[in-house]
Amino acid sequence: MAEKRTSKRVSYEIPVEFGLVSFGPSLDPPKYKGYLVDLSDGGVYIKTSHVFKPGINVTLEIEDGDKCYKMVGTVSNANKVPPKLENTVKCGMGIRFTKPDPELLRIYKDKVGT
Repeated sequence: MAEKRTSKRVSYEIPVEFGLVSFGPSLDPPKYKGYLVDLSDGGVYIKTSHVFKPGINVTLEIEDGDKCYKMVGTVSNANKVPPKLENTVKCGMGIRFTKPDPELLRIYKDKVGT
C-alpha cells in the first residue's frame, strides 16, 4: 500500500481531550480523553478506546504545562478494537487539522528542526 502521509511524524506524547464539533456559536467542551502519540504539521494520532468514524469533525484540547492548544480537525482514520485487545492492538484515530493551533505547529517545527 502506498504511503499517504505528506509530512514527517514526531513523537509528542501527552494527554488530550476531544469531542464532537458543535454547530453553535462556540465549541462544546471536549468530553473524551485519550493520549496523543504523534504530531505532524497536518494532524495528530490519538490513542483512545473512544473512536469516531472517519469524516467526523472533532475539537481537541491539549494541555502542556501552562499552555492549552485548541484545534478542530476531521477524523481521517480510525481503529476500534474489542476492550480485551486495547493493550495489545493499536487502537485510536488519526485527526487531520482543519483549524490548527499555530503554537502547536511551532512545537512540531522545533521537533523536526525546520
